[in-house]
Amino acid sequence: MRITRFRGEFGFLSNMSECEIRFGGLVFNSVEHAYQFHKTSSPTERDKILKSKTPKQSKLISKNFKHIRSDWHEVKEDIMYKLVKIKFTDNEDYRQGLCMTQGIELVEGNWWGDTFWGVCDGVGENKLGKILMKVRDELCTN
Repeated sequence: MRITRFRGEFGFLSNMSECEIRFGGLVFNSVEHAYQFHKTSSPTERDKILKSKTPKQSKLISKNFKHIRSDWHEVKEDIMYKLVKIKFTDNEDYRQGLCMTQGIELVEGNWWGDTFWGVCDGVGENKLGKILMKVRDELCTN
């Protein structure tokens, strides 16, 4: 069995789901906010992310970043793992939902062509799905 869309009943698996994320001494409105914040080295760009109202808005803002961290490609997976782990550690409802998916493959299916974090048209590395399953194994195994 597989979950291939993080929407509706499984929307809580998405980085776009709104929840408080405490990371690096700051509070973010979603994993997406925190992830985009850490992508840039610019205080001005970071401030725009902190002020963005929705996860989607934070993602759109990041598309115009001019100051991507020089080490971004080396650290982005570790940052994503840490953020996802915080989300499911600090939020009991989300953790219970994640644990209910035990034994099910999680695939971040998408139509927008993200073949790094997800799978589009059957192609992709599914890094987010793999991180979710790793966090699930860490938090939900008795």
